[in-house]
Amino acid sequence: MHCELITLFLEAIWLTHECGVFGAIGTGDWPTQIDVAQVICLGLVALQHRGQESAGIVTSEGKSARTFNSHKGMGLINNIFNDEAMKKLKGNLGIGHTRYSTSAASEEVNCQPFVVHTAHGALAVAHNGELVNCSSLRKMVLGRGVGLSTHSDSELITQALCLNPPEGETNGPDWPARINHLMR
Repeated sequence: MHCELITLFLEAIWLTHECGVFGAIGTGDWPTQIDVAQVICLGLVALQHRGQESAGIVTSEGKSARTFNSHKGMGLINNIFNDEAMKKLKGNLGIGHTRYSTSAASEEVNCQPFVVHTAHGALAVAHNGELVNCSSLRKMVLGRGVGLSTHSDSELITQALCLNPPEGETNGPDWPARINHLMR
Protein backbone atom coordinates (compact mmCIF):
# COMPACT_ATOMS: atom_id res chain seq x y z
CA MET A 1 0.00 0.00 0.00
CA HIS A 2 1.83 3.07 -1.24
CA CYS A 3 -0.32 5.96 -0.19
CA GLU A 4 0.03 8.76 2.30
CA LEU A 5 -3.16 7.76 4.05
CA ILE A 6 -3.93 4.43 5.60
CA THR A 7 -7.14 3.90 7.48
CA LEU A 8 -7.02 0.88 9.67
CA PHE A 9 -9.77 -0.94 11.45
CA LEU A 10 -8.74 -3.31 14.23
CA GLU A 11 -11.52 -5.38 15.76
CA ALA A 12 -10.93 -7.34 18.95
CA ILE A 13 -11.40 -11.09 18.99
CA TRP A 14 -13.85 -10.96 21.89
CA LEU A 15 -17.44 -10.89 20.66
CA THR A 16 -18.85 -8.72 23.41
CA HIS A 17 -20.55 -5.36 23.26
CA GLU A 18 -17.60 -3.04 23.58
CA CYS A 19 -17.53 0.01 21.33
CA GLY A 20 -18.68 0.28 17.76
CA VAL A 21 -16.53 0.88 14.69
CA PHE A 22 -17.88 1.91 11.29
CA GLY A 23 -16.13 2.94 8.08
CA ALA A 24 -17.15 4.07 4.63
CA ILE A 25 -15.41 4.77 1.32
CA GLY A 26 -17.03 6.69 -1.54
CA THR A 27 -15.82 5.63 -4.97
CA GLY A 28 -14.40 8.09 -7.45
CA ASP A 29 -12.64 11.36 -6.94
CA TRP A 30 -13.59 13.94 -4.35
CA PRO A 31 -16.17 15.33 -4.23
CA THR A 32 -18.26 12.20 -4.43
CA GLN A 33 -22.02 12.11 -4.65
CA ILE A 34 -22.12 10.29 -1.33
CA ASP A 35 -21.94 12.19 1.95
CA VAL A 36 -19.52 9.76 3.62
CA ALA A 37 -19.70 11.53 6.99
CA GLN A 38 -23.49 11.18 7.00
CA VAL A 39 -23.23 7.48 6.14
CA ILE A 40 -20.75 6.97 9.00
CA CYS A 41 -22.92 8.94 11.41
CA LEU A 42 -25.94 6.79 10.57
CA GLY A 43 -23.79 3.68 11.01
CA LEU A 44 -22.72 4.90 14.45
CA VAL A 45 -26.35 5.51 15.41
CA ALA A 46 -27.04 1.86 14.56
CA LEU A 47 -24.04 0.84 16.71
CA GLN A 48 -24.66 3.23 19.58
CA HIS A 49 -26.00 0.41 21.76
CA ARG A 50 -22.33 -0.74 21.89
CA GLY A 51 -21.19 2.48 23.55
CA GLN A 52 -22.81 5.74 24.60
CA GLU A 53 -19.98 7.54 26.38
CA SER A 54 -18.41 9.27 23.38
CA ALA A 55 -18.16 9.18 19.61
CA GLY A 56 -15.96 10.48 16.83
CA ILE A 57 -15.64 10.62 13.07
CA VAL A 58 -12.51 11.24 10.98
CA THR A 59 -12.75 11.81 7.22
CA SER A 60 -10.28 12.47 4.42
CA GLU A 61 -10.31 13.17 0.73
CA GLY A 62 -8.08 10.17 0.06
CA LYS A 63 -4.53 9.45 -1.04
CA SER A 64 -3.55 12.96 -1.98
CA ALA A 65 -4.90 14.50 1.23
CA ARG A 66 -2.39 15.32 3.94
CA THR A 67 -4.92 16.16 6.60
CA PHE A 68 -7.97 14.71 8.23
CA ASN A 69 -11.23 16.32 9.21
CA SER A 70 -12.11 15.21 12.71
CA HIS A 71 -14.90 15.75 15.19
CA LYS A 72 -15.43 13.90 18.45
CA GLY A 73 -16.99 14.47 21.82
CA MET A 74 -18.62 13.06 24.92
CA GLY A 75 -22.22 11.88 24.97
CA LEU A 76 -24.75 10.57 22.51
CA ILE A 77 -24.26 10.79 18.77
CA ASN A 78 -27.16 13.15 18.14
CA ASN A 79 -25.65 15.61 20.65
CA ILE A 80 -22.13 15.44 19.18
CA PHE A 81 -22.77 15.60 15.44
CA ASN A 82 -24.86 18.69 14.73
CA ASP A 83 -25.18 20.32 11.28
CA GLU A 84 -22.12 22.54 11.80
CA ALA A 85 -19.90 19.60 12.78
CA MET A 86 -21.11 17.47 9.87
CA LYS A 87 -20.35 20.21 7.31
CA LYS A 88 -16.68 20.16 8.39
CA LEU A 89 -16.36 16.39 7.86
CA LYS A 90 -15.63 16.54 4.13
CA GLY A 91 -14.07 13.63 2.33
CA ASN A 92 -14.67 10.46 0.40
CA LEU A 93 -13.49 8.07 3.11
CA GLY A 94 -13.64 7.91 6.86
CA ILE A 95 -14.03 5.98 10.06
CA GLY A 96 -16.20 6.43 13.09
CA HIS A 97 -16.25 5.11 16.62
CA THR A 98 -18.72 5.02 19.48
CA ARG A 99 -17.15 4.22 22.84
CA TYR A 100 -17.86 2.03 25.82
CA SER A 101 -14.73 2.37 27.94
CA THR A 102 -13.06 -0.83 29.06
CA SER A 103 -9.69 0.76 29.69
CA ALA A 104 -8.73 4.38 30.31
CA ALA A 105 -11.10 6.91 31.81
CA SER A 106 -14.30 8.13 30.23
CA GLU A 107 -12.84 11.49 29.17
CA GLU A 108 -12.74 13.45 25.91
CA VAL A 109 -9.00 12.83 25.49
CA ASN A 110 -9.80 9.11 25.04
CA CYS A 111 -12.41 9.65 22.30
CA GLN A 112 -11.64 7.84 19.06
CA PRO A 113 -10.64 7.64 16.27
CA PHE A 114 -7.07 8.56 17.20
CA VAL A 115 -5.11 10.54 14.61
CA VAL A 116 -1.33 10.86 14.46
CA HIS A 117 0.86 12.64 11.94
CA THR A 118 3.87 10.68 10.76
CA ALA A 119 6.72 11.25 8.34
CA HIS A 120 4.62 9.25 5.84
CA GLY A 121 1.38 11.17 6.30
CA ALA A 122 -1.51 11.01 8.71
CA LEU A 123 -2.86 7.82 10.24
CA ALA A 124 -6.26 7.32 11.86
CA VAL A 125 -7.22 4.28 13.93
CA ALA A 126 -10.50 3.19 15.49
CA HIS A 127 -10.32 0.12 17.69
CA ASN A 128 -12.74 -2.05 19.62
CA GLY A 129 -11.60 -4.13 22.55
CA GLU A 130 -8.69 -4.42 24.93
CA LEU A 131 -5.08 -5.45 24.41
CA VAL A 132 -4.08 -8.30 26.69
CA ASN A 133 -0.42 -7.24 26.52
CA CYS A 134 -1.01 -3.51 26.94
CA SER A 135 1.66 -3.08 29.64
CA SER A 136 4.49 -4.70 27.68
CA LEU A 137 3.51 -2.91 24.45
CA ARG A 138 3.36 0.42 26.34
CA LYS A 139 6.89 -0.17 27.70
CA MET A 140 8.17 -1.02 24.20
CA VAL A 141 6.62 2.10 22.62
CA LEU A 142 7.85 4.38 25.40
CA GLY A 143 11.27 2.72 25.18
CA ARG A 144 11.44 3.67 21.50
CA GLY A 145 10.98 7.34 22.44
CA VAL A 146 7.31 7.74 21.58
CA GLY A 147 5.25 9.87 23.95
CA LEU A 148 1.73 8.81 24.86
CA SER A 149 -1.01 11.31 25.76
CA THR A 150 -3.53 8.86 27.19
CA HIS A 151 -3.81 5.49 28.89
CA SER A 152 -5.93 4.18 26.01
CA ASP A 153 -4.79 0.98 24.34
CA SER A 154 -6.19 2.42 21.10
CA GLU A 155 -3.72 5.31 21.18
CA LEU A 156 -1.04 2.74 21.93
CA ILE A 157 -1.97 0.79 18.77
CA THR A 158 -1.88 4.00 16.73
CA GLN A 159 1.56 5.01 18.00
CA ALA A 160 2.96 1.47 17.67
CA LEU A 161 1.97 1.44 13.99
CA CYS A 162 4.06 4.58 13.47
CA LEU A 163 7.24 2.77 14.53
CA ASN A 164 9.45 1.31 11.83
CA PRO A 165 9.37 -2.48 11.87
CA PRO A 166 12.59 -4.18 13.03
CA GLU A 167 13.22 -5.48 9.50
CA GLY A 168 13.37 -1.90 8.23
CA GLU A 169 11.63 -0.46 5.18
CA THR A 170 12.55 0.50 1.66
CA ASN A 171 10.53 2.75 -0.64
CA GLY A 172 8.38 4.30 2.08
CA PRO A 173 6.22 2.78 4.77
CA ASP A 174 5.51 -0.94 4.62
CA TRP A 175 2.11 -0.95 6.33
CA PRO A 176 1.58 -4.72 6.11
CA ALA A 177 4.96 -5.26 7.84
CA ARG A 178 4.06 -2.70 10.50
CA ILE A 179 0.69 -4.35 11.14
CA ASN A 180 2.31 -7.79 11.21
CA HIS A 181 4.92 -6.58 13.72
CA LEU A 182 2.21 -4.99 15.89
CA MET A 183 0.09 -8.15 15.84
CA ARG A 184 3.04 -10.24 17.06
